[in-house]
Amino acid sequence: MPAALPLVALLGALASNVPAEPLRLEWKAHSGCPDDNAFWSALVARSDRVRRASNGEEARKASVEIVKTAQGSVGRVSIENAEPRTISAATCREAVEAIAIVTALVLDPSAAAPPPVEPEAAPVAPPPAPVAEKEASSANEPPSPAPKPPPVPPTAKPWQWSIGVGADAFATAKVGVVLTTPISLEVARDIGFRLSVSRGQSDVVRNVRGPAARFLWSTARVDVCLARGRATFALLPCAGFEAGSLAGRPVEVDRPRNNHRLWLAAHLSSRLAAALGDWVDLELEGGAALTLTRPEFHVTPDFFLYRPAPFVFHARAGLVVHFP
Repeated sequence: MPAALPLVALLGALASNVPAEPLRLEWKAHSGCPDDNAFWSALVARSDRVRRASNGEEARKASVEIVKTAQGSVGRVSIENAEPRTISAATCREAVEAIAIVTALVLDPSAAAPPPVEPEAAPVAPPPAPVAEKEASSANEPPSPAPKPPPVPPTAKPWQWSIGVGADAFATAKVGVVLTTPISLEVARDIGFRLSVSRGQSDVVRNVRGPAARFLWSTARVDVCLARGRATFALLPCAGFEAGSLAGRPVEVDRPRNNHRLWLAAHLSSRLAAALGDWVDLELEGGAALTLTRPEFHVTPDFFLYRPAPFVFHARAGLVVHFP
């Protein structure tokens, strides 16, 4: 037994030299709750292997949200690379303490739990007075269990808003490559819904016998994708629908007159999102669209210029800013 003591001491010294893991916390709590300083105090009291991340430091992410219910407070903690946990408590302070214990055990399984509270000794009751045998047997029966409290409904994941701007290029037969600058607005929870508007004009398209025109797309597009989540990189499949106007603008004509036609297209694409910070993403997207309307454009009935191809291929790059 004495020979094992140096080995135990060596292992303890090695464990104490493990550097503390930085943690970046997103904190939301209802009014009347302690702030995140109470959480950090409870966390570091149970583990010295976790610390608050400094500004700009690469750190594991965690989010805590505490909402008020009729029974007290319900807290939800989500730690990067770990399953989310939901905790119910009679008060918000108790919820904060419980969330700190869960966080400490996830990040440091050897974290110490709070010491048990010794219950106060109950006063010894005097012996009961003699009763009839039937009454004595009834008194010795165990009490009926208390009814279970109703289950706490799970808290809904909040919606997240984002805006984006970028550059888009699509290619189609005869017209070639058309450049646009889409602006987008997105709302997401489990699924993301993005609305984007764009406008782009082609180079001059000529008929072999002389007449020419430029073509202008003015469109709005709705995309449905999987939600972004919190991973550093995410590949998201998307489906969308585009509607707008396709206008032909004659050039080198004495009295030019624009010709507007309806434009409809269905999109399938893949979007790669890379986190540049806590709230900013770089997005790269590529895909194809099936044109649902294919109007013909003529300078005169005898001079045909252009009809959209059945398929359009596009690529997009841009920045997206997320709001909590």
